[in-house]
Amino acid sequence: MSVNKLWKLLASVGISAALIANTPVASAQSSGLSSGSSTGSLSAGSSNLWNLLFPEDHASFIDRLLDPLDDSFISIHPDLDPDLYEEVFDPPQVGECPAVVAVVARGSGQNMQIRPARYSEDAPWTSNGFEERNFRSFFGRLESYYQAKTGESLMKDVYVMGLNNVDYPAVFPLSSEGSSLLKLGTSVSSGRENIMSSIDRFETTTGCTPKYLLAGYSQGVLIVDGQEDALIARDQYVGTLHIANPSQDADDPSIVGHQVQTGGIASSLKPSEDNPFKISYCLPGDIVCDRSFEQFSAAGSSMVSAQLSTGDTRPGGVHLQYFVTTKPWDEEIFEEVSSWITESVNS
Repeated sequence: MSVNKLWKLLASVGISAALIANTPVASAQSSGLSSGSSTGSLSAGSSNLWNLLFPEDHASFIDRLLDPLDDSFISIHPDLDPDLYEEVFDPPQVGECPAVVAVVARGSGQNMQIRPARYSEDAPWTSNGFEERNFRSFFGRLESYYQAKTGESLMKDVYVMGLNNVDYPAVFPLSSEGSSLLKLGTSVSSGRENIMSSIDRFETTTGCTPKYLLAGYSQGVLIVDGQEDALIARDQYVGTLHIANPSQDADDPSIVGHQVQTGGIASSLKPSEDNPFKISYCLPGDIVCDRSFEQFSAAGSSMVSAQLSTGDTRPGGVHLQYFVTTKPWDEEIFEEVSSWITESVNS
């Protein structure tokens, strides 16, 4: 990837992120605030009163924090809450070797809910939490889907390892400062440079040599994209899951969901190769993975429909909804990814 192409890509991502973030959708969801509707206010008031009368004990709070299907906002970060994080983070120890490690690059600005999750009661480890909310929901629902289908746990053999804030800052590409684009460039280049070293560090620490599932959301796709060859050369590759790829190629045969017309907000730097172990998920109305006029129209219609039906524009924030809101294509993705994992576990 040339320097000029990288900067053009980052500029496109930054501008489009600004467009998304300045809608009421993004600000409402990122703040965790409810809409101004009377129903929402009454619900919040009732919840606060209940919590005041019946406060949650610490053990229940920890269980909720570790539950990947719990969608409440819990702010936690190892740098800001070291004692709490140390209490809940339980990584694989020497000799506790997962068959598969999911290496996850979170989306822009997803640095507030670094919640370790226990995806299977049969696994001795938790995730490190740096997968953040969309992938936490994905892996939690993947486990539920597989258990309902087979009666067995899939995630007992999988450790979810998000790239930490040192290896990949995941900065939000929106700032009034002129340094915003530079920070985004540093975030992307840092993640790309450190992804393989984070894998090597895991293997050195644990003595394990698992296979790896690559997963990226939004900015995170730019981190994991193109890392397959190094893992294939080591015979350690499972598959790749892209969510809301900003450099989406319209001709990519791995697309699931919306049929991309134009391509992502940053034109793809190279044609997509046919990889049978790759999924690229783009939702209708998400302009990040398809900047076509139809997508902009769908995004606007979604916000208007949400406003008319509920008085709340938040459901229009399509880019934020991957796996935290049920979509028609989710189970297709669960089925495919679970088949990759079971094939790797049994090989």
